Amino acid sequence: MNRYTKGLIASVLISSIAACSSSSDDNSIPALEDGNDGGSADGGEADAENGTGAGADTGVEASGSVTQFGIITADRINSDNALEISAGFYGIPQPIPLEQALQSLGMAPDTCEVSTIDLDDLESEDNDFAIPGFFEGIGNVASLSAGEVLTLTSTVGSVGELVQMEVDGSVVYEFDDDFPVSLPEVLTIDIPGDQFPAFANVALPVLSPLVLNSPAAGQAITPTTQFDWQPSGESDAVITISATMFFLGSAGLSSISSVVCTVTDDGSFSFPSATQVELGDEFSSVTYGVTRDVFSVVEQGSAILIVNGSAFD
Repeated sequence: MNRYTKGLIASVLISSIAACSSSSDDNSIPALEDGNDGGSADGGEADAENGTGAGADTGVEASGSVTQFGIITADRINSDNALEISAGFYGIPQPIPLEQALQSLGMAPDTCEVSTIDLDDLESEDNDFAIPGFFEGIGNVASLSAGEVLTLTSTVGSVGELVQMEVDGSVVYEFDDDFPVSLPEVLTIDIPGDQFPAFANVALPVLSPLVLNSPAAGQAITPTTQFDWQPSGESDAVITISATMFFLGSAGLSSISSVVCTVTDDGSFSFPSATQVELGDEFSSVTYGVTRDVFSVVEQGSAILIVNGSAFD
């Protein structure tokens, strides 16, 4: 898989690593929207127009297995009022229980995961990329086509399209060179279907802007950093905090240490004492991100569609 695909998957599923490694029973499972309830007469197209956000109780029983999944990310950036949308669709080499998939996507509040990568142990970029979280141990996934064009619609009609592109053998969906300068907040997306099934009227999340009060821009993240922001009051929103430090050896870059935390959107957070110990006194990073996230999941047959909305300061 290519750099784009890795980044797309990581942005949505990295939190599942922390959820799986936590022993907490308080994980908030993303809402499961039954696409077949509102689909077309022939049952071939899911309709998620009236879906709800992560953590809500839809009353839909999580049963069956997953053999395909799609990811749609919608990132709203406060500084330039831009909305960046991308998508990818994948086949799983062996079925996994739907309940297991949803549990893995559930995010335990105030949970952190620290990881260190020794660059000498990394596989070649030409090798396949195994997905973390609930895909761990099942092998590599296959990139799938979901149609030539994904259509974005607002209350006034069609407002933009994500076009299919092939990068290093993987199928991705992005705006082309004529992408809209600005987009309305309330949007749905239609997926025509191909190798991955069709979904219609999938609602993209609407999030409050993220206003980060501290740390200040350019300030390094250390184990004792205090994070403060304006809470949204949205019950299905979480804050994702990530930071990465690059270590140099005699021959150059030798290892990468990173931390990812899923945080309750209550306005403040500091790393738990156990995480501070894992990071160590040397950890200091100016490469970090703080986002407000909402996840929802739409299910149709053995395919699930994961929708992630993020707001950046």
